Amino acid sequence: MMRFISIFIFICFFSCAEKNEEIRVPANTTIKLLTKSAQYTAGSEICITFSASKELLPYLVLKNALGTSVLKPVKDTNQLRFCVPPMYANKAGIMHWSLVLNSEEIEAGQISIAPDATTTFLETYFGPRQITAGKNDFSMLVNIPTDNYDNTLVNGTMVTVNREFEDEFHQFMVPISKSIAWKNINATEKSGRILVSALCRNTNSKQLTTIVYPAMPTDFEIGYQRDHTFADGNQIITLQTNKILDKYGNVVSDGTHVNFLIENQDGIFMSATGNTINGRAIARLLHPEEPTTWTAKAFITGAARSNTIVVGFKASVEDYPINFDKDQRKLSIGPLLGFMQQKVTDGFSIQLSIKSEANIINEEEKLFTKDGKAFYILDKNFYPSGTYNITIEAAGISKELLITLPNE
Repeated sequence: MMRFISIFIFICFFSCAEKNEEIRVPANTTIKLLTKSAQYTAGSEICITFSASKELLPYLVLKNALGTSVLKPVKDTNQLRFCVPPMYANKAGIMHWSLVLNSEEIEAGQISIAPDATTTFLETYFGPRQITAGKNDFSMLVNIPTDNYDNTLVNGTMVTVNREFEDEFHQFMVPISKSIAWKNINATEKSGRILVSALCRNTNSKQLTTIVYPAMPTDFEIGYQRDHTFADGNQIITLQTNKILDKYGNVVSDGTHVNFLIENQDGIFMSATGNTINGRAIARLLHPEEPTTWTAKAFITGAARSNTIVVGFKASVEDYPINFDKDQRKLSIGPLLGFMQQKVTDGFSIQLSIKSEANIINEEEKLFTKDGKAFYILDKNFYPSGTYNITIEAAGISKELLITLPNE
């Protein structure tokens, strides 16, 4: 057992001695950098050469923005030559190198790689593409010029920015800073289209556009149009705005929503809406069926409002007959004649109220005219014999009729 242990210790000692002998660097070993240039252009061939007096096998460690790589040398008599891979040679910036022999750094340095000036590519971004007229809003034009190997150009390289609005041209020189050249394109007070483009080293961008939309609407005026003043429930009255503008005099965008609010003399509200076309909005309503007065105004939510107008309507129907046939239990109303002695339009509404003498029955019915008249039959199964008070309201005229239904 002791013999086996002795043999194992001897082998381990011998192995360790051989390993220490491999990593030992001879005292008279000299390695000298022969490559003098430290400035290169992206895409060019980069080789680092050393002279070596012994048969050594050092490694070259490269570090740049891509990461770290280890190169083996190409031996040539008493020289060691390390050629940088294209992936590293194409990347602009600072590349650090160190020569390592047996895990020890024996030489170190760095190489500066400049972007390739022969070819330029230009990436351009522009937005937002919709801004509001005035002095506060703007779009930003961002340019990223690169070389043939996607390296950004050096700081200070100038980019020409062109701007056009309604045949007015402006040109700006913008330097590259931290890989980009940017320019704020301010909105104009007038609505329209702003066109921009960029130029760097004879490379042009595409034309880009932003649309300047009108600012918030300002207060406006409303009016109305109608064919006559009578409350016939048939003709149309048109409420309309004047041309709605923003504070810079631009016509508001088509489709701007305008709300019209109408109140009659009884405090009942009606509403209508309209969307602007060429700055104007309209809303149409039917004439009322009875004389009344409307108070109308309009507003654009959160932005602007109009003046208030008053519209009066005169009675169209001056009077109408009513008749009750006891035998048939049939109530006849009309004919209702308008301001030109014409029959009112079919569908003209009549409100009917029927109350029994003891107030046991209290019915409300709404009738509609046909050919100027309306009829109502008091069914014996619902209306038993007795006295009833009938109230009729049509065209703002109220009439009462007291009837007695006989026993059957």
